[in-house]
Amino acid sequence: MRRLVLLRSICGPLVVGFVLLGAPLSAAEGPFTAEPGYVACERATLAPDLIVGGLAYAADGSWLVYAGADLLRLSADGSRSVLTSFDPPVFGSFVVRAPTPGVVLFGESSAGNIYSVPLDGSERSLLDQISNNYALAFDPEGRGYVSSGANGRQEIVLLDADPGNTPRPVIVNMPGFSGPIAVDDTGNLYYGTADFLASSQSLHRFSQAQLEAAVTGDPVDFSAGELVLGGFGGFSQMLFHADHLIFSDLGFTTGAGRVERLALAGGFEMESLFVTPHPDGVVSATHIAMFGGDSDFAVGAGSTGGQLAVVYSDFVSVQGLTEIRPQLFFVRGELNSDGRFDLSDVVWFLNFFFLGGPEPTPIEAADMNGDGELDISDVVFGLSHLFLAGPPLPAPFPELGPAL
Repeated sequence: MRRLVLLRSICGPLVVGFVLLGAPLSAAEGPFTAEPGYVACERATLAPDLIVGGLAYAADGSWLVYAGADLLRLSADGSRSVLTSFDPPVFGSFVVRAPTPGVVLFGESSAGNIYSVPLDGSERSLLDQISNNYALAFDPEGRGYVSSGANGRQEIVLLDADPGNTPRPVIVNMPGFSGPIAVDDTGNLYYGTADFLASSQSLHRFSQAQLEAAVTGDPVDFSAGELVLGGFGGFSQMLFHADHLIFSDLGFTTGAGRVERLALAGGFEMESLFVTPHPDGVVSATHIAMFGGDSDFAVGAGSTGGQLAVVYSDFVSVQGLTEIRPQLFFVRGELNSDGRFDLSDVVWFLNFFFLGGPEPTPIEAADMNGDGELDISDVVFGLSHLFLAGPPLPAPFPELGPAL
């Protein structure tokens, strides 16, 4: 008899060689809290002295992590490969997927080198040299911007793929040290300050028109940017995803590290995704990376909404990596999306299960008896409830609700 076994947790198993792994965490576990509607999947506990200097996802969902002296590729099946190594070790700044498929860019601020590293394990090459590089972001045209201490001062400069050129400044007269950047789908650039003489940090936006003018003419003065929001405890990394800016806040002046999501339209509404309160001091959210799913990264989407990887650390004794995923919401037994559970849903199950019909979305909705398996007993349970006054389907039923 045919039977399908469902994975009950949206935190799928992961086995990675050099890390210690934990089970999926509830909001009360670990040195952090996933905000309501999201689930934290603890992935790795890292030695505090194994400094993480970059984090990204490859196209297949594997992690690209610079830790210690190695740029690693870690896969969900437990495989691990070293893409490139440095001897002596260098201080990593970023790991960013290049517009060219199959290539990742690694920036290090020890010597200011930016390398092109093929994901097939072949030899790295020097792409550019920009001193004190901190962050890299590409615009929709594939043009790269680097936040750095180039030219002896804090600037945002162009990535020109020529190590012999003096970096061309695009935004100048910036306060403090290097801060993170991200570019949205229309070419606007966002910058988080790293002016640690200030009581708090602020988020600024520079328009696509300003950047285009600076590429061929004079650079934009920092004061010409738009102040978006202030009052943050220290920016670390930023990324743009589906009309939202996601960034990690170190929490140095606010008492707790966070990952926040900012809606770029409609008044900059902000949502916390991840908070790191800790009784012994601030645990900061540092590097972040997004792997997009088939739907929006939003409460209710479950694993189809993708996942957000977060490195957290107190820079002394705590360091780890977790993934944040939206909690799954569905109505058990509702397979044909007509808003009710009836005989047509049972027919849909039979068509899917025995005749190769379309898979329910989400497939968990087909588990009518809630035992974690799909088989003929689900049909029996559903028919019993519909026609023989049998017990109701387990929650979430009959209303939309979270997966248990």
